Amino acid sequence: MSRHCHSIFIGLFLSVSLYGQDYKGSFSLSYPITIDQNFIGENYVGFLDVGLSYHCVNYQYISIGASFDASIFSNNDNLDLSSLDSYKAIAYILEPKINIVGTIPSLEMIHPFVGLGYSFLLFDISGVNPGLGIIEDGETLYGFSFNTGLKTDVSKRVFVILEYDFTRVERDGLVPNTRYNKNVNFIKLGVGFRF
Repeated sequence: MSRHCHSIFIGLFLSVSLYGQDYKGSFSLSYPITIDQNFIGENYVGFLDVGLSYHCVNYQYISIGASFDASIFSNNDNLDLSSLDSYKAIAYILEPKINIVGTIPSLEMIHPFVGLGYSFLLFDISGVNPGLGIIEDGETLYGFSFNTGLKTDVSKRVFVILEYDFTRVERDGLVPNTRYNKNVNFIKLGVGFRF
């Protein structure tokens, strides 16, 4: 191989390597854990959360972008549908958000983040007494959401995540205006991959 071709090959390799380290997107899988005494926390357990994010604006220590998370929760009641007070329920929480991810200069493997968005809670309920009047089958709740947490690098592409999510849902006037009926809190533990 000629010296000229060798130089082109090395230059191309370095440019691809450097470009490949500038990851703008990420994918995550997490386990959502309900917390607090509210209609979700007392009636559902987390099953799975899938997240996708893309950072379109990058500064030296801050990235701004958008993300979308989808969480699945199932009721923690017994599943004996012959019982008069038993029901089977699945809650889907969809969260589009704008987020900001930072990098701590002295600890570059740790990335704190914060997000603001809007959550949609969809319910699929069946049984003798579905939802016990708390939520109806097919009902959709929605409200502003906030999340914050830390991503810690395991490698340039792989990271672990600890996240806190809060949503204040809108409910009609038939439901008392209390924390139990309107606040949804959960934390997520997971792993992610940058691309």
